[in-house]
Amino acid sequence: MGPISAADVTAITRGTNGGIVAPMLSLLWTFLSVYLLALGAGLGIYLWLIPGAFRAPPLAPLLAPALGLLFIAILSAELIALNTDATLAGPLSLALSGVLTLAFAWRWRSDWSSGSLFLKNIVTGESRAWIAFVLLAGVLLSPALQAGGAVMPYRAGIDLTGYVETAQYLLQGGTLRAAAQTMGSELGKEPFDERATSHALSFNAYVDTEYLNKALRWGVPSVVATMARMVGAKHVLEVFLFVLIFPFLALVAISYSSFRAFFAFSSGRALVYSLALALNANLLNVFYEGQCAQSFTAPFFALLLFLLFRIRQDSDSDKQRQRWFIAFLVAGLFACYSELIFLSSILMVAMVGLDFVLNRRFRGRVLSLVGSGVLLGALIVFPLTIRWAHYIIAQLRFLHGGGGGFWQPQWASPAEMVGLGNIYALPGYHYEYIGRTPMGLFITVVLSAAIGGLVFALFRARRDLDWAFWLAPPFFVAAILVKTRFIDGGHNYQYMKAYTNLAVPLFSIVALALENAVGGAGPLVRVLRLAQPLLLTLVLASGLGFILQFNRESTFLSNDEIAHYTVLNEKLGLDHWTMFVNSDHIATGGPLDEYLLATTIPMHWLAEGGHFKNLAPHLEDRVLVLLNQRDLECPKCVLAEHAGNILFADNRFIFLDTGKRLRDGLDSAHAGTASIAPFVSGVSDVVITGWPTDIYWASWTRRFENIQNVFGR
Repeated sequence: MGPISAADVTAITRGTNGGIVAPMLSLLWTFLSVYLLALGAGLGIYLWLIPGAFRAPPLAPLLAPALGLLFIAILSAELIALNTDATLAGPLSLALSGVLTLAFAWRWRSDWSSGSLFLKNIVTGESRAWIAFVLLAGVLLSPALQAGGAVMPYRAGIDLTGYVETAQYLLQGGTLRAAAQTMGSELGKEPFDERATSHALSFNAYVDTEYLNKALRWGVPSVVATMARMVGAKHVLEVFLFVLIFPFLALVAISYSSFRAFFAFSSGRALVYSLALALNANLLNVFYEGQCAQSFTAPFFALLLFLLFRIRQDSDSDKQRQRWFIAFLVAGLFACYSELIFLSSILMVAMVGLDFVLNRRFRGRVLSLVGSGVLLGALIVFPLTIRWAHYIIAQLRFLHGGGGGFWQPQWASPAEMVGLGNIYALPGYHYEYIGRTPMGLFITVVLSAAIGGLVFALFRARRDLDWAFWLAPPFFVAAILVKTRFIDGGHNYQYMKAYTNLAVPLFSIVALALENAVGGAGPLVRVLRLAQPLLLTLVLASGLGFILQFNRESTFLSNDEIAHYTVLNEKLGLDHWTMFVNSDHIATGGPLDEYLLATTIPMHWLAEGGHFKNLAPHLEDRVLVLLNQRDLECPKCVLAEHAGNILFADNRFIFLDTGKRLRDGLDSAHAGTASIAPFVSGVSDVVITGWPTDIYWASWTRRFENIQNVFGR
């Protein structure tokens, strides 16, 4: 097959770009479609399970669709365990929710005022909050608006590729068993050894099994795939951002309602504090940089914590509804982000210990109620629970040494945890530790000491508060700090996970401490009253600055490009090619284009870290070298001087056809070592001039010379 030009592909996909108006209308339509479908899936759950404390406006219209998405995740987990099409969870959730809604209407047919509470919450009250939440949604969607369509932007978050690829796999009908069988073929044995999945040459097969068979990240990919199927999207990137944004908005509404219900804040103060939480740079980093399971489950974990707080205040109220709501939330956490089950257990144990130390009491009824709810939740997704037990045992070996993950730029201080500053503010930050300047260290120490003083003052003034509940989160974060920094001696990723997962209770107690301080009298209080708006403004400015920086530094695959590369794959059959890809920029902080490209073009991928790949199933693959033009000093040189070798090129990538098969590159003198040299003979000179330095090219070549053929390994 001859070379295909970008113009050829564009001609095939012509009509996908309708200027500015068409993409904006498409984005709005997708936004409304996802909202209405999620609302329909969650309405029945909301009406039957939500305890009274969480029914106040403006929570209902944002919480109901978030619950709908979680309901889809639970149902899809059951379908995945049965090796059935996960996207069937969409119509199934709508049907079950419809039945629950009708049953609720029938039950309250004689008392319409109670049955219409949800509708009342939509159209009455809290107008300022609604305006603020709409504006916040626009700010959060600004990267998609910049892209001109409903796409998920990315910058440094390699995890996003995993979620997108797995969701696309499920959208195309992939199952748990099929993923395992593909991996077995890749490794040459069935069942496959889970520790050897990185030996697969197929990047897509590796990702699918990593997220489905190993890490049990079923929930978010299945919800995204289901929504894509229901709105008729061809690629999951068209709906991905909306699947995340509705839970994020629900988290803000939950915080707003909790500040009002539990802390008695005025509506204005509750709104400001909830927006400050939403624009916490740490949470925004989790939201945008691909930590999708954590971002998706944040409102449900917050609900679980606030429900626990409510139960600890009055364990005799509404027990059955509370128990079943806990079961629903726990089932959803199992399906989406099971680490939060582990974290919840640790917090419960910590609260029991603090109850005994601070109050000499044991809350047995609380443990009984919560424990029975957790057990019910585990039974709801029983097939997944069994797998989870195996997963937890396998993960215990990672508890020492920092586990997975990568460096964050700094060890966040208490001030930075609550949003007073942005540790991700340096331009171009990607996966590296940068430390602090002396002035930066001084400022963060002063702000953190001030926060500690405010909380201590609250502790002395309000001994009536449930301090066992409020102290458990900071004690846990402190324990993780000691473990990761002083015991493991590893990177700070686990530490970041600890304080971002607990951002809501950490921020809430600081907000209450600040309000308590400015409500007193004296010269210091007058200073705090002046400082309070400045501190909140600093939090808001840090968050907005993060979003602006992300807009500048992020990239995306637009809807046009998705169609563009899909057609390219169909025309060239690129899933029967092996690609040599330079992925060194993962370590150096460059663009991640090639990784997300794999969700549109299946890649048999030899790159950095590609040692001990099993090449056996791919020996007859044709071979190309994939070049990212942003990595080249002279892309035009490559295009002009070697036009005959260019299989395809656009403004991003060059597909350099080597004219050989993978078998041709095996060096029998070195036990089947695959070298890039035989594939670029005759074109290497111009490629060398295109890379930043000859040394860089040489190091890339050496990496490929070390890739070994491990038949049967």
